[in-house]
Amino acid sequence: MRTGLFVTPLDTVEEMQPLERSPLVTARPQPPHTVEAHPASKGPTVRSTLITTPLEPLREQVTPVALAVPWISQYDPTVVLHDGRGNLIATTWPEGTGHPAGTSPRDVACFAAANEMLRRAGARLDGGALDLAQTKDQRGRITVDPARMAQARAVLDGELEHHRPVLVGVMWPTPHFGLNHGTADHFVVITGRGVDDQGRVFYAFQDPAAGPSHPELGRDRRPQNRFFVDVASGLMFRPGVDRVPAWETQARLEVSTVRFNAAR
Repeated sequence: MRTGLFVTPLDTVEEMQPLERSPLVTARPQPPHTVEAHPASKGPTVRSTLITTPLEPLREQVTPVALAVPWISQYDPTVVLHDGRGNLIATTWPEGTGHPAGTSPRDVACFAAANEMLRRAGARLDGGALDLAQTKDQRGRITVDPARMAQARAVLDGELEHHRPVLVGVMWPTPHFGLNHGTADHFVVITGRGVDDQGRVFYAFQDPAAGPSHPELGRDRRPQNRFFVDVASGLMFRPGVDRVPAWETQARLEVSTVRFNAAR
């Protein structure tokens, strides 16, 4: 785990489509909101009491970024673990593999699909990560350190501005705990940054959780596939269903880990 700010040296990736840039957009001033302190072992943590009103007045100007990244479903048999004929190797993981009881290869295929999106966009992981979640409750809500979130934002912005998408893990209201060594319940790929018509900064993402028959639910142009930023804690989250059960494409998602790209 890396504890300090880490931004890899970057060069332009020839395989990527050129950045679609527009003039600087000014984020509108936002009204104050109430926060409450949360005890934490890794530093000060604050949680917004607001659930559906993400605010981000942290920058006066934001340059929108939109990368062309292929979308891939985690239910694509060429990506999910299979036997060469499109059949899953097993309906549940064998004992002793370290995966929670009752889960299957499909439960972690999101990482394989997200990683393939990254690869097809000309980027690759270097094996490092910046883990952000300090605690998680049964609704998938996490606590974070604002300073650590600022580091994560710096990595995201640096990568996007150098034409490189970023694979991130999220927590959501899943009945399963301990997936992916407790760092994330699901993985998506951040492909852009912008400001919406309400003046809120957002990060667009591709979600592999959508099935091949409904690709529109997974693509970054879907308005619901956006992470907003909580002004107090820096927490990045997608507003959504905040209870179990919930589908990933409808659930509230909170960014819990950022995976580093390899230097080129």
